Amino acid sequence: MKIRRRQRGFAALPMVTALGLMMILSLVLIFNQTLMNRDQVAQTQLRSDYHQREDALMRAVVAVFPKKAIACMDAGFVSSTNHSWSTIFSEAITLSSVSTTLSETVIHDLGLAAARDGDVGDQSAATVKSWITSLSGEADKVTPGTTSYADVFALPQFAGKVPPLLGASDALQAADALRPVVGTQKRYTTQSSGLQADVTVYPIYNLIPYPNIRFGYAEPGQPFVAKRNWWAFTVNYGNRGASVAKHYVLSLYEVPSQMPIEASTFAQIGKHQDGTAWNSTAVTISGSIYGDRLDVTGTYGASRFNGRRSIDVTGTL
Repeated sequence: MKIRRRQRGFAALPMVTALGLMMILSLVLIFNQTLMNRDQVAQTQLRSDYHQREDALMRAVVAVFPKKAIACMDAGFVSSTNHSWSTIFSEAITLSSVSTTLSETVIHDLGLAAARDGDVGDQSAATVKSWITSLSGEADKVTPGTTSYADVFALPQFAGKVPPLLGASDALQAADALRPVVGTQKRYTTQSSGLQADVTVYPIYNLIPYPNIRFGYAEPGQPFVAKRNWWAFTVNYGNRGASVAKHYVLSLYEVPSQMPIEASTFAQIGKHQDGTAWNSTAVTISGSIYGDRLDVTGTYGASRFNGRRSIDVTGTL
């Protein structure tokens, strides 16, 4: 009897097809995940690049600003390109090299001539400068922390986040938006939660929180006598369809002398020149004492002593 063999293999076709589709789908998912990871790395690198350039620009602004503020005071606040905000930002951009990109020679040596350019520094200095505006978007200007601009600082994104406002004449406040104005003409006019002394009695200098700067006047956050001049501005990093806007406050503190001695001199605390002790009922020191060299006999209420070279203590403090 002859046995007929059955044809085999056709029943396995759906299974093979399913396995093939699963493998293709797995490869597609892996490829998609690879693309997503690459995009995340690119975005991380871009954020890092912007952060480094942002840090360099802010450091340069802080370095350039004091000289221009002094020049503006020396000139009596008159208009001049020498000490304008426009010049301050231009010099800061040059100093920080935020508009500097790779040279053509370096790009060729790295074999990147055919690559798509994603360098955020591939902009001219003029373009980078156009990113810097007042809070209202005005070029070559800042927004002074003065009463004329109270409506700007009352906006939801700024309300409750800025230092106390200063008052001055309308002309001086308008000039302050174009060049840094620092002087006794700018005063505190409104009592604020950031001011701990009566502004009607102390309008020029008031009790304000000490910033996080280690100069020896006080502990950060503790009250000290000063006036905080400040200006706000915006930097639209990228200036493209998806630019990122960040707002900054640049501060300059006016600090009247609150030390019994100059930092470059020798000071003897607790004794007169003839060696007799101070009258503790008539002499009271509030705050800290800072000097080049200190000879201390008694604290007389001082909270701290700072000697750049030496502190000699007689007796028990």
